[in-house]
Amino acid sequence: MIERTDKARLDTEEIVELIKKRKDKKDYFDNLQDYYKGENRYILDRPIVDQNNPDYKLPVPYGRKIIKTVCGYMFKSGLIRYDSDQKRYLEEVRKVFDDNDEDSKTSMIGKMVSLYGEAYELAFVTGVAKIETQFEMDGVFKFARVDPRRMIVLYNNDIEPELVVAIRFWPEKPEDAPEDKDVVSVERVDVIYAIETYRYYLVTRKKQGRLQYELVKMPDFVEYNTFSKVPVVHYMNNDELQGDFEPVIPLINGYDALASGSMTEFFRFAQAYLRLVERTLEPQDLRRLRFTRLFQGLRDKEDVTFLTKDINDAYIELMLRTMRRQIYEQSHVPDLQDERFKGDMSGVALRRMLYDFENLASDKEMFFKIGLMKRLELIDDYFKTKKIETDGSRRDMRIQFQRNLEVDAGEIAEIAERMQATTSRRTALTMFPETVVPDVDAEMRQIEEEGSMAMNFDVENLPEEEIPEE
Repeated sequence: MIERTDKARLDTEEIVELIKKRKDKKDYFDNLQDYYKGENRYILDRPIVDQNNPDYKLPVPYGRKIIKTVCGYMFKSGLIRYDSDQKRYLEEVRKVFDDNDEDSKTSMIGKMVSLYGEAYELAFVTGVAKIETQFEMDGVFKFARVDPRRMIVLYNNDIEPELVVAIRFWPEKPEDAPEDKDVVSVERVDVIYAIETYRYYLVTRKKQGRLQYELVKMPDFVEYNTFSKVPVVHYMNNDELQGDFEPVIPLINGYDALASGSMTEFFRFAQAYLRLVERTLEPQDLRRLRFTRLFQGLRDKEDVTFLTKDINDAYIELMLRTMRRQIYEQSHVPDLQDERFKGDMSGVALRRMLYDFENLASDKEMFFKIGLMKRLELIDDYFKTKKIETDGSRRDMRIQFQRNLEVDAGEIAEIAERMQATTSRRTALTMFPETVVPDVDAEMRQIEEEGSMAMNFDVENLPEEEIPEE
């Protein structure tokens, strides 16, 4: 859930408490990152019971599999497209996007919000003077990702809450930073409001085993923002701010424990005790056995056996399949290696198979679009401040989310053709993926040019066809 405040300005004690609270959550974010990297602490940190026996730890990176499936389906570069009837406005927005490599940054934000449940983007203008009376707008609009472990945002208490303050902190020492032996860390803290940004340094000391925090405000430092809103975009994955695989972490733990236990039992079998009936082995016998691997003079096949316990491999395989299926089902992400997805199938059949996944994607799209519109709102502020004339605003922008699916171009062409009876040609063209129609405007111009060429074709002055004499 989002955090709220009814204060216009925060005092130093409130800022320190918010930072301490965020630092306490760092382990939560780090744990999600570990699951993504396949470093499941539940398995890797499990104590070894017997140092003389094998103890294999096999974390399976299902977290990474889920995130990559979701991001490949929704946030792959080129899947989010922008269009507007206000061409001047669309052109200026695209210039800003080109300056920021928007496709790649949006894709990375999509990954971050899917992993952590939330993501942050800081907007700024290069070359803006830090003076109160005027702005030197000689720079360009930029936006950049911010580590969610080092960003805090607060909303007001309105029915539709608005972001009113952001706090960003990261390691950075000023020239006059204290150097006493008790200092654990020095961090820069920017407290960002709609109009201005105040800078502090947070000094953390450890005395008598306890951490002490001192927030020092930089005297006479105020950076005036060029926006009418707090220049931070808060992307949310859902109301609960949960990552995509977070609800299935217990299932992932269970799968990893089962896989690790099975591998451990396998190697324990390789180190099983040898059972000999009415036979003793001298050291020279052991050396010979290691070389020949042969027992001679056995009266019965049970004279030499291994002490083992039975392993029900069929049951283990059943449990692994069950856990795997539940991980995918409860995360609402399809297992694309499943037999059901093999072979050719129609677009309708594939969409039916992906129905649950599409429900997840639609919810994520709804929340992600709110963040993209906030980004456009900040771009509108930039246009206004820099006095860039446009014929529209973010309200005129249409954001279309496409899915990364193998498409049947013939099927889409039939749908687009039928749509032209009730919609514009432009709307019909947006049905095609970027691999087929990368630029709708360019395609419209090409169609108009070809139509004009056809209309100018002089049919009346064509040479008459000569009919051969019989």
